[in-house]
Amino acid sequence: MLPGKIGVEKFSSCDGKRREMFRIQRRCELSSSETELWKYGSNMLDLAQNYQQNENAMINSRKISRGLRLAASMVILVLHNQTSLSAEQMAPNILIVSVDTLRADHLGCYGFEDKFISPNIDKIAERGVLFEDTITTIGKTGPAFASMFTSEYPPVTGARRNGLRIRPDISVMAGILKRAGYTTAAIISNWTLKSKLCGLARGFDYYDEKLPETRRGPIAKERSADNVTAAGIQWLKEKAQQPFLLWIHYSDPHAPYEYRKRFAVRISEQSAKTNGAKKRRAYASEVRYTDHWIGEFLKEFSQKVPYDRTIIIFLSDHGESLGEHNYWGHGRNVLQPNLHIPLLIAGPGFPAGKRSNIPVSMVDILPTVLKSVGINAGNSHKGASVQDLLSYAGAHERLR
Repeated sequence: MLPGKIGVEKFSSCDGKRREMFRIQRRCELSSSETELWKYGSNMLDLAQNYQQNENAMINSRKISRGLRLAASMVILVLHNQTSLSAEQMAPNILIVSVDTLRADHLGCYGFEDKFISPNIDKIAERGVLFEDTITTIGKTGPAFASMFTSEYPPVTGARRNGLRIRPDISVMAGILKRAGYTTAAIISNWTLKSKLCGLARGFDYYDEKLPETRRGPIAKERSADNVTAAGIQWLKEKAQQPFLLWIHYSDPHAPYEYRKRFAVRISEQSAKTNGAKKRRAYASEVRYTDHWIGEFLKEFSQKVPYDRTIIIFLSDHGESLGEHNYWGHGRNVLQPNLHIPLLIAGPGFPAGKRSNIPVSMVDILPTVLKSVGINAGNSHKGASVQDLLSYAGAHERLR
């Protein structure tokens, strides 16, 4: 590093001040002049933060010092004039609930023949927006979530298959929100999401990757839905500090499908006579079983965290072929049952009970989250926020 130049890794207080400024800004009313002063001090910190994205960038230490002095002054000014909080002023929590290998058409809200298959997931749809035309970027768990957290496609993230880590120079959702003052946590249930294999733990304060169960051989470790829910509730009770990002991932619908007799799903006589009906019943029972434990988690969540301060995003990493095109599974073929995924978003800014047929992709999740928490990402991502897409007349043409 050149004399007289300084990077973020040499200025440890920079990140802490950024997080404190974000928290205070959300708690207070600012006048127009205070806002301009705030923006200038914040922009100086942004310059330092940008060093993390380009290791060759150098920042004049005098400029950083001036920005930090302004930031500190702003903190003192705002603390002196802070007012009581309303729900609208506070930074929203972000809860991402994902289910591995879940087909959209096996949810009640998407028209499954037994409407009781997913009553708890359906409640999220009732509280927010259901997106009818959402696709994943790839039929593999690790690479799909890499796209969700970076708003980049697999050739860019470097995660083209399970077991390949994302590139370390790409910004991830957890890292961005952590720098903005969020507590970040993830509870995973699939071996493909182990931190050493996917690189997605970056930015998370807490990354629970305990996988005590085996269904598909000694290497493919998993964790069942009841265990996932228990871990999620424990985190809420012991570690949650608002605002937070919590990602909780369930894996049970993944093959080999285990028939859950207690969660048996009714299917039509015609469906029962088709080839593979026994496997389809087992898959559907896994979906209902997972929905039950998601409901148990959300019940506890609602008692501890106000829904009016939480954005809930529900989705899957990819779908599953259940015999269509003489194919079972996912990952090896680019077929609609593999690509089409459910997406539900509820919370502040999302109208209850709305259905949208605009084309949406996995790469739109990060821009949507950043828009929800008030972080301007500019044009740095491949995706777009669904808030902007819902208000854009030409959104239907974006993926054609």
